[in-house]
Amino acid sequence: MMIFCDGSFIDEKEAALPITDRGFLFGDGVFTTLRLEDGNLWNFQAHVLRLKENCQRLGIRFPSIHLEDIQKLAVQNGAEKGLWRCKIIVTGGDSRSLALEKERLGRLLIRLAPYNQEGYKDLSLGVMPSLYQGALQKIKSLSYLDKLQLKQRAIDSELDDILLFSEEKYLLECSFSNLFWVNGTELSYPDPCLNFLHGTSIQHLLHSVSKIGFSTLAKRALLESLEKETQVYTINSLQGLLPVRCIHGRSFATNFKQWQEISRVYKETMPLTYIGKTAIAESLQ
Repeated sequence: MMIFCDGSFIDEKEAALPITDRGFLFGDGVFTTLRLEDGNLWNFQAHVLRLKENCQRLGIRFPSIHLEDIQKLAVQNGAEKGLWRCKIIVTGGDSRSLALEKERLGRLLIRLAPYNQEGYKDLSLGVMPSLYQGALQKIKSLSYLDKLQLKQRAIDSELDDILLFSEEKYLLECSFSNLFWVNGTELSYPDPCLNFLHGTSIQHLLHSVSKIGFSTLAKRALLESLEKETQVYTINSLQGLLPVRCIHGRSFATNFKQWQEISRVYKETMPLTYIGKTAIAESLQ
């Protein structure tokens, strides 16, 4: 597989970062992961905007991301058709400072990989309190061990994922997904003011479901406040929506037709950026 690394296209087996790179040393840097399907990047502008905002919050100078480079990478990897994961990474560069200096020049890496999407599956979730209360919880940083630890805890417990809750026991997020729930035509979701990452996918969903008659409401909700007739879902940029049948031993209703309908409007309203052979090259500064 070929990757894009700081202005060059190279085989990923030959790619290397200096051991002085802050992404390697400290997990200093940010990333975003997009769905690439049949030559179309899903929600590209929103992902790049978040990446830019995250860079600014960490003091990293935001690099130019050219669609032409992603287009060339797709051609080199045969990724113009089918389903792929597109990961864009900006590291914190080579500064030796033990602080987050402003205007650090980082490194830009872009990698494509085939993605095998699971079909319809209802999930079983465990719960645990969020142990990480810092501001970084709202940033998609390279320091991701807490998320990996959550996923491993789920695997060890023969669960699909772990749902985090705040110090006040408000529902937050799963290891790699956001959470929402439906009662009738009301779609609720954790208050974005709480300390978690309110992702690009759920933000898009909240703007799209009005087309099928849903209202949306941010809540500070306890698990105990969800009725068993509630339909609960997870959502992320690659997998999309998945229903939840059980949280910490509590069963919830699943509704296949509702899942289909919400998934349909989510996909039909998704902003697509075409990077196939006929795409016009453009750049984001």
